[in-house]
Amino acid sequence: MSSGQVYLFSNDHRAAYEMFPMPLGIFQYINGKVVTLLVSDGLCNFIGEERSQLIDHFNNNMFGNVHPDDAEMLARLGYRFATKQDSYDITYRTKLYGQNEYRYVHAVGQFRLMEDGTNLAFIEYLDITDSEQILIQTLQEFESPKTRFFDENMGAMVVVSRKEKQLLYFNKAVCRMLPPKINYDSGMTFQQYFYSDFPNSMKKIFDMVDIGPKVIEEPNTHRNLEVNVISSSWNDEPAYTIYFYEYQTGDSEINQDNMLRHKRVAFNNIMFTGSTNKLPFYQNGYRGFRVWNFTQNEAILDEGHDFIYDSTNDGKTFDNYMNCLHRKSIVKEDDYFFNICQKSI
Repeated sequence: MSSGQVYLFSNDHRAAYEMFPMPLGIFQYINGKVVTLLVSDGLCNFIGEERSQLIDHFNNNMFGNVHPDDAEMLARLGYRFATKQDSYDITYRTKLYGQNEYRYVHAVGQFRLMEDGTNLAFIEYLDITDSEQILIQTLQEFESPKTRFFDENMGAMVVVSRKEKQLLYFNKAVCRMLPPKINYDSGMTFQQYFYSDFPNSMKKIFDMVDIGPKVIEEPNTHRNLEVNVISSSWNDEPAYTIYFYEYQTGDSEINQDNMLRHKRVAFNNIMFTGSTNKLPFYQNGYRGFRVWNFTQNEAILDEGHDFIYDSTNDGKTFDNYMNCLHRKSIVKEDDYFFNICQKSI
């Protein structure tokens, strides 16, 4: 599909496509949105709607009849198909024939270059609910271990593109925590889907990239949420992964979980970023040392410093540090992990 002006079919060509007895839709990608150009008689009968109603449905609520568990996947693959002219061969669940039951649909799309150079997407649809073999394969795809893991075991999370902040992935947990008020459509940003009635209200979270968990006020309920925004990638595209957590003060169980998570984030930052922990040790080409007690499962930076040097007046050189460490007979190798970071050159 291409951006620009809406492609206009000749009267004869439009009539021929609209009379087509098989379910067929023709779409164009214009200015960041998928526009429905025409639908065949076969597709109208397939969905169970009149032509004008179906075109309005596709343009304004594309996934309104799609099973909620499949809508995000369908929108994501559809957006990739539209923007990258990727292959489009997908099976999903939706309501057909004007009925309320969900049926399995196999959709296959391809691009066609029109005479004026416009690329249009032609998508054909087939009801495969009664095809037992394909149905088994489809169920295996929808119930994949990876999908179940992210939906059932991960906390609330979304993945957005770095440049446009478009939603690339979101799980069920984030929809429970931040219930969207509109149906998802391809190309939507995080702000548009989750906070359509509060423009720019969550823009500030992208000023918190890679600085650890921060507390913000949630616009709808005004409750505090903890947000952790991390640089990542999604299908080789630069992205941000955003984790959301409930936040409460006091001795609540939620707050205890927050404290444990903060310790783990601090440990990861200390061990893997190479940033100094500000302990007074800078000599022999090294910058600081860090101590983690795996038996107690907590950072003991100051404790480790005092423990090593509490009974000596030796200077805090690296050699003296190692000598002190070996003299402390109660230190067990499997209890303490010492991470020495080389000084930047």
